[in-house]
Amino acid sequence: MAYHSITVQARRMIGSKRHTYDVKLDLQTISPLFARRQEEAAAFLGLSLTSLKAACRKLGIFRWPYTRPGYVSHGSNLAFVQHVATSHVAGGVF
Repeated sequence: MAYHSITVQARRMIGSKRHTYDVKLDLQTISPLFARRQEEAAAFLGLSLTSLKAACRKLGIFRWPYTRPGYVSHGSNLAFVQHVATSHVAGGVF
């Protein structure tokens, strides 16, 4: 079951203290980051790569759709993610 929105609790060391904050993620938040590598997207959101991957799985994104510049793909994962997003909207999840 894919969620329409999830909240991830991020932890960051600032100085000698650990600070936590919540990051709310949904497809509208993550989809503009598909043009970046997954590691870059996680850093941009202030999350670990593992946390971003777990959040993406809960949102129904099982593979990050980034394509290297100049790489020709035979199958588009981005098309699959767009299909998942539109099926959730049509199915009343959003």
